[in-house]
Amino acid sequence: MRDEPALLAGKFAEGALADATLAAYADLLATRIGVVPPAWVFAPTRIVLAPWFAVDGRRSRLLALRDTPPEFERRNLFVAQPDLPVRLRAGRPPVSVEARRAANAERQRRFQQRRRELVRRLTGRGGGGQG
Repeated sequence: MRDEPALLAGKFAEGALADATLAAYADLLATRIGVVPPAWVFAPTRIVLAPWFAVDGRRSRLLALRDTPPEFERRNLFVAQPDLPVRLRAGRPPVSVEARRAANAERQRRFQQRRRELVRRLTGRGGGGQG
């Protein structure tokens, strides 16, 4: 997201719209994850000249004018709810099943070792491999 993608304006009919939409999504994503948006998202080439609505109909357009996030509105894009193509979740990143199993096995090994040491201390014996 840090590196500016190539401009699409002039490469196909809706290229300028695609440039603005890409900048809006990058700005929205940066805002949602709490980082400073990259400078390229504020370039004048990332703003469509005429207002663009993702919905048709007078009522839908009024709702889009009211509900559009500022990241889209700054670029003359009006959408009721932008569809963010990634899920933002708080917490730890996903871990594979194999990594979870290995971590659980290690945790069990440490737990059993602590129990054996506790039994040895309480009984005053060597433990004899029981535990």
